[in-house]
Amino acid sequence: MGGTEKATIDQANLIAQNTDHDVHIVSLYKKVNKSQQVSHFIADNIKIHFLHEKIELLKYSDSFYNLIDLLFKPALTRLINSLSPDICIYTSVKLFSHEPARKSILMAHFRFSHFISGKITKYYLKKNHDKFDKVIFLSEEDMHDYNKYYHIDNGSYIHNYCHIEPKMRSDFSNKTISYIGRIDNSQKQLNHALLIIKKLVERGEFSGWRLNLYGRGADEEVLLTEINALDLNAHVFLKGAYSNLDSTLAKTDILILTSKFEGLPLSLIEAGLSGIPLISYDCSPGISAIIKDSYNGYLIEQDNLNDFAQRLASLMNNNERLKEFGTNSLTHMLEHFSQSVILNKWLCLFDDLYKNHKNERISK
Repeated sequence: MGGTEKATIDQANLIAQNTDHDVHIVSLYKKVNKSQQVSHFIADNIKIHFLHEKIELLKYSDSFYNLIDLLFKPALTRLINSLSPDICIYTSVKLFSHEPARKSILMAHFRFSHFISGKITKYYLKKNHDKFDKVIFLSEEDMHDYNKYYHIDNGSYIHNYCHIEPKMRSDFSNKTISYIGRIDNSQKQLNHALLIIKKLVERGEFSGWRLNLYGRGADEEVLLTEINALDLNAHVFLKGAYSNLDSTLAKTDILILTSKFEGLPLSLIEAGLSGIPLISYDCSPGISAIIKDSYNGYLIEQDNLNDFAQRLASLMNNNERLKEFGTNSLTHMLEHFSQSVILNKWLCLFDDLYKNHKNERISK
């Protein structure tokens, strides 16, 4: 459905297809509003369990689901306990239930500062941070911030794994800029992307180019209204959910992101593994792990529309730099985000947890 869901599935696939671990995914909701649902491959040997078979996610308000999650937390705990896992990886600190018989990992998919900015998540993290065997962040900087904040050493970091085959996909003749993700102005600030394109159109620097917005979300109508108001109908196109990621990336020359906050955006990793230059606001330490400024793209000061427009135009007008940045993107991704690198980090973590668990049982 979104980045956290896709990253969780990719992580489960990585472990299930390359190790002898039994892997289960426990999901709260089976039914998801169709406008938000994106198909994503799940390996056949992964077992899936749903807490709610009939309640439809994204049909009601956030407060409704927060209440449901709280009321059904004991049932969720019973479901997890019935599986008797050696290790349980949580993507929500609110749903954590301490059980000494197993090892528990919190996978934090947003930057640490955002993670403690909400009253509810801050409360639960303060209450439970020392009960997790490991708290995994997506960047080294977030790990250090977490350990320093709580005066603890159970924080670590592992980048998200992305399942797509690393290869150059675009020939940089498409004259197409893409955004891939949820259509959500509150986080993704897609209105900024429109204002950036408007600046380039007014300067006469967008001739022959287009911006394709791939994804579904609650703000599609809002965005269409803004496209009309800015007279960008001939330049910006809402494409809906993509049907084939490979072909979508093959038609992309530059990938952009204008978010207010992120963790480690899968869209940037997917594009990087496809040899595509990247431009994004520097809104999280995870993004600076993906984009090396002036090497495989540009990191833009948060909400600096003028600098974003200038850097974007400099890439659009220099095909040699496009190709150079694209090649550098693939090289950088292979060094830091390849399957072997990410898998090895997870296996080392599991080995450490198993050894510690064995030692604890011996000492008792």
